[in-house]
This record gives sequence, structure tokens and C-alpha cells, in this order.
Amino acid sequence: VLSRSQVVVVDLAAEPYEAAVTFHLTLDADQEVDALGAALTPDDRYLLMSVVGRADLYVMDLEDEAINIVDLAAAPAAMVVDPTADRTVLVYANRPQADLVDHRVFDVETLELDEPCTALVAAGGGRVLAYNDRAATHDVYRLDASTGDVEEYRVPNPVTDLQVTPDGAFAVALQRDEW
Repeated sequence: VLSRSQVVVVDLAAEPYEAAVTFHLTLDADQEVDALGAALTPDDRYLLMSVVGRADLYVMDLEDEAINIVDLAAAPAAMVVDPTADRTVLVYANRPQADLVDHRVFDVETLELDEPCTALVAAGGGRVLAYNDRAATHDVYRLDASTGDVEEYRVPNPVTDLQVTPDGAFAVALQRDEW
């Protein structure tokens, strides 16, 4: 639960429900921290949280009750945790790159793209699709979160939404007309 610049982990297996751990995201009462996205790592040990307007990735260790902040290139636009690669993928609205964050040591590997992306869709098997749903761009990228390989696809019109079949074999892109 994120509220008032703190994250509270609640144990739902025990009744009555009680806060197991509280992470204070700032020591300054006048400063607010608003989450953009949050996700658990595949082993459920770490809670990862990106923050609106900040180039930080908060890493909360739920076992050791510790918090670390990973410096990012910019404020992320989207984030996806890939369980196969055991990495998190982030993209940026104003930077043509994707970052892969390893869940063991939280190192950042940067993948260069031709255009910035604002949306990510998990495609299974360590693959993530990235695209820009806010600009008139024509690129969709298939990122391999395990190897760091990038494959670029050009589509006729800008993509507004992208869906992947449950087995990851096909993707369907909704596109808007260009004026």
C-alpha cells in the first residue's frame, strides 16, 4: 500500500491484517513521492517502484527491510518485470533507450533505440514489446530481457495499444491514422 510517501507491506495471510513493514520514501514531510509503477520481483523478495518525475527506482527489500535507490537515466515512462530473465525493463518518454535492471545486484544495462518509448507489454519467454503510444512514431521494439537483443519493427501508423496472445506467439497493434 502506497500512501503519504510511504509503502506499507501488509501480511494478508494472517488475520487480523497488520502492517508487516513500513518504508518511508522521504524524511521530509513537505516532499511527496508519487508512484508511477510498482512490481514485485519473481522471487517476491523485492518491491520495485518508479516515481513520477524522478530518475529513481526504489528497491525495497521485503526480507531485510531495507531500501535502496537505483539511479536511472531519466524519469521512466513504463516498467515491466520479466520473470524469465529475472530483470526489470524500463523505457523513457524523452530518451531513445530501454534499461534492463538485474534483480540480483541491480545493475543497469542500457539498450539503444531509434525512438523513445512510453509503453511496455510483456510477451513471455524473456521478451518485452516497447512502443510509443503518445507520439507519431512508427517503431515497435522486441526486447530480449535475457540477452539484451533488440529487434525493431516498423508499422504503417502510430500504435495506440498493443496486445499479446497468452502464448506470446502473436501481437496485435491498434494504430491511429496519421493526418
